[in-house]
Amino acid sequence: MRFKKIKYSDSQVHLELENVTGGGDEQTAKDVISIKSGKEPREEFHVARRGLKNALIELCEVQGLPKDAITVTGVSLAYKGEYDDMHCVITGYRTLKNSAGSQPLNTPQKAAELTEESKPEPGDILDEKTIESLKAFIAEAEEYYRGTKLQTELLA
Repeated sequence: MRFKKIKYSDSQVHLELENVTGGGDEQTAKDVISIKSGKEPREEFHVARRGLKNALIELCEVQGLPKDAITVTGVSLAYKGEYDDMHCVITGYRTLKNSAGSQPLNTPQKAAELTEESKPEPGDILDEKTIESLKAFIAEAEEYYRGTKLQTELLA
């Protein structure tokens, strides 16, 4: 199982996972699981999510805005190429000063996990600090998923 989407908005966690069999060009996605839950995640989930804020600000080129005007809502993950490298888009929004709305922010897709054989362009890779933050966010999503799955199994 691997995550395709991890999102937090309107006090809900939305996780999308896929079960993949095979490897490289032979892999096929068998099942996609989508979970939307109002169960509040651990504080560590929010800390890890907020850890991606600097990358969202930098990659969306909104450095001049106050940091509290930017909110990270989640990530979308894609697995590409011969070596199944993980790529990431960080999503969020900025609160508008003179309007009741907000402006969506989406980073360009960047490689986040590479094999030694991968040969991406230097500008197509997330920096180490962002990769660490992303891994922490994914780990927290895994914890949340296990807890939600366990609760579902106990209630069945």
